[in-house]
Amino acid sequence: MKVTQELIAKINDMLTVYVCAELKDAAEKFLADASANGEADPAALIAELKDDICSIDDFLGFAQSDFCKNMKGEEESRLMYEAGVKAKADGAKTCLCPGCTKANEVLDMLIG
Repeated sequence: MKVTQELIAKINDMLTVYVCAELKDAAEKFLADASANGEADPAALIAELKDDICSIDDFLGFAQSDFCKNMKGEEESRLMYEAGVKAKADGAKTCLCPGCTKANEVLDMLIG
């Protein structure tokens, strides 16, 4: 596929937040291929994005977990959960964290 500057910028923006190592590697390979010849095969990046973007239900489960409460505190965990419930009611399908949000934006650009 022909890689646009807009897509490159969106991928670079995604890489400014925490994403797993496999997604980072797939994104960096895609960018390297694009920079070499202006084109890159998006298949591996699309597969990794689909594998790594969490659902809104995963987000809600995390927000209620002891791990989240220990990491973020009771109040922040409660606020995250409430935001997730509202987002789900409004139709959100994916996690609200910055990594998943930005990854979802990249996926939308790649598959439309």
